[in-house]
Amino acid sequence: MSAEYLEPISKLRVNRVGSAGAADGAPKGGFGIGSLSFSSRLIPAIAAVSVLINIIMLFRPESVLPLIKEVALDNDLSRVYFVVGLDNLLDTLPAEGNVLLRFEGFGQLERESQEDIPLLMYFRAAYKLYPRRVYVVSPEVVVNTGEDISANPFSPSAEWLEGNSVSIVISLAMASDGSVYSRVQSIGSVGKER
Repeated sequence: MSAEYLEPISKLRVNRVGSAGAADGAPKGGFGIGSLSFSSRLIPAIAAVSVLINIIMLFRPESVLPLIKEVALDNDLSRVYFVVGLDNLLDTLPAEGNVLLRFEGFGQLERESQEDIPLLMYFRAAYKLYPRRVYVVSPEVVVNTGEDISANPFSPSAEWLEGNSVSIVISLAMASDGSVYSRVQSIGSVGKER
């Protein structure tokens, strides 16, 4: 290749609208109108739409805004403390066997923001104990809301527990003041996991 075709990188420039190294006076391509290109107007528009969507999502009933209000404005840390307490409890469990999680007294919840506490506890336990299984309702029931748990009480037999390798039963009870208490029961032998 001839040296006359090579140009030092320091002389190569990229125009805001147009192609790299376009000569002065050469027609410039692109979708620009004046000095603004299509892409320089599109990015702020996308950002504005994204911010608007996030603001709308904050005010939906299932958003995180009620939690932020309770913790930051009302100084009510109960929805945060139960996760820490549950994590500490789960850290003390043996490393083998599946877990049955039971809820008692959660039907007395007064605030709408507390209705999904059993659901959050179930999801947290399932995440924390993975790959072990955490049972809270019959395996045929799909759990998407706290109501799915409260509407489907589950009291499996000893044979079922053994057949599904459940070695620990955790009972979580809510007192009238909203405090949550736990009881951990170890089940003798663990059956084969299916």
